[in-house]
Amino acid sequence: MTRDDLFDEDSVENFEDYLDDDVDGHISESEIGAGGGRTSVFSVAQIRLASDRLDIAGVLPKFAEWRAADAKYRGGRERFIDDRAIMVACMLLRVDESPMWITEMGNLFHYRLDDDGRRELGIAGVPDTGAVEVDRIRWFNRAWRAFHAVVDTMDPWPGSRLLLDREGRIAQMTLREKNNARAKQERIDWFSGAMLEMTFQIQPREIRREWRGALSVDQTAVRAPSQRGRSRHTPDTKIEVIHYNDDGTEKPVYVLEPDADRYPKKFSNKPREGDGTASQLEYEWSYMADIVVQAADNPGTRAKHPLLAMSVGLSKPNEDIGGTTVRAMKAIKARGHHVSRLTADLGYIGLGPVNYNVPMKEIGVPLVTDYKEYQKGVEGNVGGAVQVEGGHFCPGTPQNLLNASIDYDEGEIDRSTWSDRMTERQLYKVRAKERPDKDGHRPMMCPAIGPGATVECEFRDIHNRSSKKAKPAIMKSRLPKKPDRICTQSSVDFGPHDGVEHEQLIPYGTPEWQETYKHDRNSVESYNAYVKNGPESLDKPENRRVRGRAAQQFIVTMLLMSANIRKLARFLADERRATPKSRYARRRDVLGLSDYVRPDRQKKRDKAAAKRAKKAATPLRT
Repeated sequence: MTRDDLFDEDSVENFEDYLDDDVDGHISESEIGAGGGRTSVFSVAQIRLASDRLDIAGVLPKFAEWRAADAKYRGGRERFIDDRAIMVACMLLRVDESPMWITEMGNLFHYRLDDDGRRELGIAGVPDTGAVEVDRIRWFNRAWRAFHAVVDTMDPWPGSRLLLDREGRIAQMTLREKNNARAKQERIDWFSGAMLEMTFQIQPREIRREWRGALSVDQTAVRAPSQRGRSRHTPDTKIEVIHYNDDGTEKPVYVLEPDADRYPKKFSNKPREGDGTASQLEYEWSYMADIVVQAADNPGTRAKHPLLAMSVGLSKPNEDIGGTTVRAMKAIKARGHHVSRLTADLGYIGLGPVNYNVPMKEIGVPLVTDYKEYQKGVEGNVGGAVQVEGGHFCPGTPQNLLNASIDYDEGEIDRSTWSDRMTERQLYKVRAKERPDKDGHRPMMCPAIGPGATVECEFRDIHNRSSKKAKPAIMKSRLPKKPDRICTQSSVDFGPHDGVEHEQLIPYGTPEWQETYKHDRNSVESYNAYVKNGPESLDKPENRRVRGRAAQQFIVTMLLMSANIRKLARFLADERRATPKSRYARRRDVLGLSDYVRPDRQKKRDKAAAKRAKKAATPLRT
């Protein structure tokens, strides 16, 4: 296509001059400087709203406190962009659904603030040089220094990103450096909790009070900005390929993202080279985000509050999953929240009692979880009471009830039969005789004892006040030949850690457990999909072009913060739409712009006015 095809020279006077002259609608200097990015201006009201939310979160005083505790003076001039300004910029970018790039932060300060906005953030009075590229670089550098001045106060693993992997770095650290890393890990976790707590606190009070403490937790993969992992492994397998220098020494392993690790992406049916094995795993270089999300307190009913993220922590795949979750629950309780339950999938229950179950019990967090295959069926006993999937039962419990979950997994019974057997099994469960003492010891008794007996056994006399309702009787063939304490004593002392590795709030497999577990798991998985596929685009590492785990957790926190605010706004909008219109006065009536009255209503008004006038004209009796 030629120029002649595009323009008719006869229809344009002075055709050559037309091509040379500037016309309205040309590319502006701000568009050129922003590189095609957004240049719309933020209002002072938006800036003040973000600043107010920062004050609610209370993070700015902490930055100053941590910086003073580190006591590192590097010299040079004071930063032009302070902590408040850079934090407000990050929050405004999330309002605008822009990528969390330092380039975008620089463009925001350069092009997206008017004079009032700059004065509001304390960065007024900076003249531009007039050279677009020079000014762009200067604002980028200012934003870069301000961003890293905040993140560095919370970075457990500072330094160059072209370093040895995490294990190599830890091996070279001194004790002081390790203590400093732990302190900064606590800082970044506190920051994440404070920003998410802010989104909870800005809800109307009546909505905040609707949440009674139900939570669900899950890990989701967060791909690292760079997919260059440990170079001594082949891309598709975990086979280690060691490289050597010319002198025979082993080459060190360098990693662009040393705080991330391999995480399986999906199965592939293509055969593996060499042995032809199919279904090999494909890996991504990823972090793992441990996200704790609110759940409806009454599963099966619509929640009367938005389901917000209450905590997030970033770690390597399969690294200290239990510790990350326990720290998150401690932080949530420290913020004054009651936790009625925490639901997690079977990946958490297998972490071991020391790392997960015991700490959760000590801080008072009831668990709802599934079990792995090796954890189902009979797993030991206490005083003769057999331990099965989170409960202790009479040793005479029918075998088909004890093995119900195993039979279901093996396909010998269907789900309905499994559910019925799990409900029936609760009749054989030992009962608490008294409340636990201050040390957590609980006296538990046989299910055939007392007026509340749920079964009958020839070892126990039927209580004279026991219910006349028919109860299952323990078959003689199921009775132990050598009865243990649960069969011979009035109660058996259960220690605080007896059965703790399988203990949970709701009896496993019962209809209540199935409904609660399914609902809570759906809640957290739905939230993860919400932040991955929505405007936050958590699944797009190109929107998080900053290296290091602290910077990544900072950005992930800001993404969850904006997702929480969006969910809250949508919830309030839905509530308003559901409110009858009669509760809201018409705008024209409020402003007195209309005196129109329907004829039938006008007749009623005239009749009422006449009645009042007649009453006023009637003299009072004396």
